[in-house]
Amino acid sequence: MRNTVFLLVLVLGFTLPLGGVAEGYYTYAMTGQLRETLESNPLDRDYKRDMLNPENGTTYGMADVNKKYIKLWDRELNVIYQKLLLKLNDEEKELLIEAQVGWLQYHENEQRLTSKALSKNSGTIFIVQQGSAYRYRLRERTLQLMAYYHRLGGEVEFEYKGNAE
Repeated sequence: MRNTVFLLVLVLGFTLPLGGVAEGYYTYAMTGQLRETLESNPLDRDYKRDMLNPENGTTYGMADVNKKYIKLWDRELNVIYQKLLLKLNDEEKELLIEAQVGWLQYHENEQRLTSKALSKNSGTIFIVQQGSAYRYRLRERTLQLMAYYHRLGGEVEFEYKGNAE
């Protein structure tokens, strides 16, 4: 049991944001309601709950939790991206598309780098760390696009409403 608790603390230290939503470089857009919406989002709340659930206390349990939230953050990213496109004129849309393609290249290259170079002699916990990093990149990009959408007058809300568990 002590080993499981230690492992959870170790993994959560790598997987949960340290300073909340405000640590991102898009904080210039973070005001009252937006800050509250992003910091109290249902994805982070449910992720933390699922990671702390003793049923998910194994490496593979934590990896499964990451997989679940990778899908959810990816869906959230796509929803806000589509909403943001609707707010932009043609020139701005092209710039967003270009920026998103660049971000996707970075995201995929970072994942390949960690898979190849950093996984050596890392043990099975690397599966959890790598999934957490992947999820976190999706999270950060989603929150960034939400901040942009807010600045353009859009009302930010999460598609995912959460589990009642």
